[in-house]
Amino acid sequence: MHRMDQSFNRSWYVRRGDQRRGPYDAQRLERYMLLGRIREGDEISEDGRRWERLDADHPLYPELLRNAVTPEGLERLIAARERIDERQPSRRRIVRGGMHARSEVPQGADRRRGEDPFLESLKARAGTNARGRMVRRRRLAWLPVTLMVLAMLVFFELHS
Repeated sequence: MHRMDQSFNRSWYVRRGDQRRGPYDAQRLERYMLLGRIREGDEISEDGRRWERLDADHPLYPELLRNAVTPEGLERLIAARERIDERQPSRRRIVRGGMHARSEVPQGADRRRGEDPFLESLKARAGTNARGRMVRRRRLAWLPVTLMVLAMLVFFELHS
């Protein structure tokens, strides 16, 4: 995992909207980022006064998250999340896509449904669907057909 030596021993505050949390040491900050509790777009600060946006270019942003844009990187991230999740395994159950949720269904606004939105966004970037399979990209599907038609037109034009 990527860490800056000088940033590692500092404490960090996190802000999302008007909610401020912390201070966290760099290890906890990284763990919370891997678990999706602190996300890209949140703001971080050492002193609680000067805030900077957390994104993939930030030195504290974990390498595992940077590499989660490929199916292999996503698999490594999912394995790391399962290792570092402090919830008791007996209180988790496997649901579709390999994510874990509490075995008893919470009521009200706390209720989880299906896939973790954080992981879903990473899977979309990595080009995988909810089951971890590669999604076919159809952006350039028209290119080979267009080239074939163009080649046929040139061939017939030259031979007529």
